Amino acid sequence: MSARDKTEYITAEQFRLLGAPKRGGRAQRGKPPRATSPLPKVLENDIRAAIKEFLELHGWFVWINWQGPFSFKGVTDLTAIRGGEVWWIEVKRPGEQLRPDQVRFKELMEEYGGNWLLAESVDDVEFLCRRGAK
Repeated sequence: MSARDKTEYITAEQFRLLGAPKRGGRAQRGKPPRATSPLPKVLENDIRAAIKEFLELHGWFVWINWQGPFSFKGVTDLTAIRGGEVWWIEVKRPGEQLRPDQVRFKELMEEYGGNWLLAESVDDVEFLCRRGAK
């Protein structure tokens, strides 16, 4: 366990039982959503926040890559570093597809030997936290 770990290893299931990240969300603009399903729509922001919090709990340094006019097109949503290892993590809602610029960024990372990962939930990054856990 690294010096930055804040707890013993917990599984993704245990993390979910702790509850959703306590972060404020933004109010939706425009018309209120139609009630077509009894379950609320999972937002990519919520998935990203949960993944970030889970990785940080296990000693990863994680930041959000915000897109802007001078950003590299297709850069991942998150970058995570621990023990000299760097992972580029693209967060998507279940079933969503990568945009062409995101596919190109993935190909570049693979070409240059980088670690790229598509994550739809905390389960997809759990293996990163299990490695080296005591």
